[in-house]
Amino acid sequence: MDYTDVFEDVSEETLQSATRGKVLECANYGAVTADRNAGGISGAMAIEYDADPEDDLLSSGKRSTRFTYQTKAILLDCNNYGTVQAKKSCAGGITGRMDLGTISGCGGWGSVESESGDYVGGVAGLSLSSIRASYAKCTLSGGKYVGGIVGSGGKLSDCISMVEISACTQLGGAIAGEIDGEYTGNRFVSDTLAGVDRVSLSGKAEQISYAALKELENIPEDFLHLTLRFVADNTVLTEQEFNYGDSFSEEIYPQAPDKDGFYIHWDRTNLSDLRFDTVVTAEYEPYITTLSSEDKREGHPSVLAEGNFQEGVSLQAEAADNPASLLNGAAEVWTLTIPDVGQESHTVRWRFPAGDASYTIYEKKNDRWKKVSSEAVGQYLCFELSGNQFAAVPSTQTAWWVWAAAGGGVMILSIVLLLLGKRAKSNQHKKHIH
Repeated sequence: MDYTDVFEDVSEETLQSATRGKVLECANYGAVTADRNAGGISGAMAIEYDADPEDDLLSSGKRSTRFTYQTKAILLDCNNYGTVQAKKSCAGGITGRMDLGTISGCGGWGSVESESGDYVGGVAGLSLSSIRASYAKCTLSGGKYVGGIVGSGGKLSDCISMVEISACTQLGGAIAGEIDGEYTGNRFVSDTLAGVDRVSLSGKAEQISYAALKELENIPEDFLHLTLRFVADNTVLTEQEFNYGDSFSEEIYPQAPDKDGFYIHWDRTNLSDLRFDTVVTAEYEPYITTLSSEDKREGHPSVLAEGNFQEGVSLQAEAADNPASLLNGAAEVWTLTIPDVGQESHTVRWRFPAGDASYTIYEKKNDRWKKVSSEAVGQYLCFELSGNQFAAVPSTQTAWWVWAAAGGGVMILSIVLLLLGKRAKSNQHKKHIH
């Protein structure tokens, strides 16, 4: 049953005098998460039709059929600094959904997000009532109807916002995504957003400079401080205030804590001309432990290299144009370009022809070829490579440099024996003369 005809909202008329149905000077610093109707101070300002009237509903009239309930739902001078997140619709820094009541003098300073819903606002996600003299400086994210003060609002007056909207599919604005009611005296600071959706109106939803904002009377202190924070694992590593428009170089980035098996990259690398509170977050990504060559054998990579690699790098493996010119009897010669990750050597896997693992691996280093130990694992020979070139030689053949080395050794031995023989004959000849 719809009881809207028997309720009269007297929140604005009793803003200062009300002692019931009123939340005054409350502040929240904790994170708020909800399925829907998520707010830093109040989830929803609405009538629970399925329950008995609350104490702040006053009846008038002599007969039950003529009862009129006066409602008061007031949020006055409250502030939210915590993050607000709703899985579905209606998320606001102060209240998620506002069917009735009044919000006055409140500030939304924590980020507000709807994961898969609409109606997101720095003060209220959805408002059918009155918001006045309230403020927002935060980051907003949602689907449709995303606004600095209210996602979709009714009556709105004398509010000030300075927000960033990181996600909005439709109807987003520095003051409101849409307003279906009277609005006046609202101002905002933004280089990218209009006041209401794509329209700014002087005296209603008016753009002003940050310098002009700072000169306003009774402006909340939170507008006057801009902060740069570096965060890792939800822990603030460093933070500092900066002036509107300041820039920073990469030297300002702190050292984030290491994690085994992960590498670190920052979610933001450009810190020039900052005009809003900025949070730079260290993101931990698992190392890529194996890179594969584009060249394939029997549908599988011909060469694999192991190590701690970051996203976006690749293994370059090139076969020699004419292996026979390098090695006599070499089956394959590969030149590898492995991304430098500070390792002296890498475990390399070479895929040998099906059913034949009888190969010997040689590594070329300092212009010399040297045999390295290898082990068959599945269809691959695994070995440690400290250089960038290797050769696979059938074990039934011997590489020419091995024969050359052996032949050279025999030749040297023959020369030594010949010289020794000549020396012995010379000594005998001398003895014979004497």
